[in-house]
Amino acid sequence: MTTAVDFLNKAAQIMQERGKQYDKPEGERSMGKCVDAFNIITGRNLTEAEGWLLLQILKDVRQWQRPGYHQDSAEDCVAYAALKAEAKEQEVLQQNKNTDSISEAINSLEKSRVFMGPAVAVGGYTPRQQNAKFTLDTLAK
Repeated sequence: MTTAVDFLNKAAQIMQERGKQYDKPEGERSMGKCVDAFNIITGRNLTEAEGWLLLQILKDVRQWQRPGYHQDSAEDCVAYAALKAEAKEQEVLQQNKNTDSISEAINSLEKSRVFMGPAVAVGGYTPRQQNAKFTLDTLAK
């Protein structure tokens, strides 16, 4: 009988083998390029973690589509779960980094008194609001 640890070890072995065959020696990393291509073709904004989730669901569907046990589907599903977790963590870390960068830029601008000025509305925005909008738009590019 295969234990949970056996599945984890086999999944790690599969990822390393496929990484050497298709991607990089450090393991499977093709999803980012697949998601980029998908998003360009469809105009959507799928994330890498969502790409791995889609493949994990595919393997689960295949596992239960016919009677019996499908070892390949089980092993791949475990590998995709690990890749999905890694990608999701990277997304959150990147979001936090972006948020920190924006906060630092705003703090820097506030310290340099860029936001100082009369509160006279021009075009519906005060100068302070205009400067803040310009700063955030610039950082978002």
